[in-house]
Amino acid sequence: MKNFFLIFFIIFLAACSQPKNEKSLIVYCSVDEIWSAPLFDKFTEITGIKIKTVYDSEANKSVGLANRLIAEKDNPVADIYWSGEPLQSERLVKAGVAKNHNLLGSSNIRIPVSYRQRVFVVNTNKLADVKKFPKSVFDLTNKLIKGQAAMANPNFGSTLYHFTTLRNRLGDKDFSIFNNNLKKNNVKVFAGNSQVVLQVANGNYSVGLTDNDDAQREIAKGAPIIMIGTGEFFPYELLVIKTDKMEEIKKFVDFMLGDFAQNELHNKPPFNYKVSEVVKKIK
Repeated sequence: MKNFFLIFFIIFLAACSQPKNEKSLIVYCSVDEIWSAPLFDKFTEITGIKIKTVYDSEANKSVGLANRLIAEKDNPVADIYWSGEPLQSERLVKAGVAKNHNLLGSSNIRIPVSYRQRVFVVNTNKLADVKKFPKSVFDLTNKLIKGQAAMANPNFGSTLYHFTTLRNRLGDKDFSIFNNNLKKNNVKVFAGNSQVVLQVANGNYSVGLTDNDDAQREIAKGAPIIMIGTGEFFPYELLVIKTDKMEEIKKFVDFMLGDFAQNELHNKPPFNYKVSEVVKKIK
C-alpha cells in the first residue's frame, strides 16, 4: 500500500510540473531541416509556441509526407504542412486535406512563403571549359558531358515537379525523346538532390541538376562548385491541415511572412527575389 501511495505521489508531482496551457504546433515539413529548423527555433523564441516537427526523407521528400497526410485525412495529426513541392500541395488540396482559411484577409488555401530555384552545379576542377557549362536542362543530353552528369530521381521531390512542367511544355512525344536522350548520355540518377551535389562536389561527376539550397550548403563549406540557374522557380507553401489552433497558426504564418523569415529564406545570393515576383514567374 505504501508503494501505491508513493507511485501515486510521483505521478501527481510529474503532472503538476507540466506547463499548463502550453501552446504548440505540429508541423509536417518537406523543406530541408538545415533551413527550416533555425526558423522553427526562432519562432518558438519569439512566441513561446513550441514546434513539433515531422520531416521526410531525402529520397521520397514531399511525396512521403503527402501520402501520410492523405492517409491521416479523417484523423489529422499535423496542424500545418510546409510543402517544398507544388505538385504535392496540389494533391493535398484536391484530396480535401488542406483547409480553406482567411489568414491573409481573404479566402485562400495555399500560402506561398518562399521559393527555390532549379540550378546546375558544376565542379570547376572537373569542367573548366566555360563553353561546356550547361545553360538549360536540355544540355544534360550534350555529348560533351556524356557520363559526367547527375540528377535526382524524377519520381520524387523538386525533380518530379521540374520534369512534370517539362512534360507539359514538350508534350508526351518530345518528352519521351528527351528522357531517352538522357539515358543515352549516361546521366546518373541518385536518390535525392543533396546526393547529386555531393557527387559533383567530390569530383565523381562534372555537372549536376539540383536545387539552389542544396548547392548553397556545399558552396558554403568550400566545395569547388558553382551554380548556374536554369530559370525554373517554384514556391515553398504552407497548407493548413487542422483548424483548432488558428491563433497559433496565424502567428506562425505571420512569422513566416515577416522580415526575419523572409530575409533568411531569400537573402541567399544570388537569389534575392520577392515571393510575388516568383509567383508571377511560375504562373
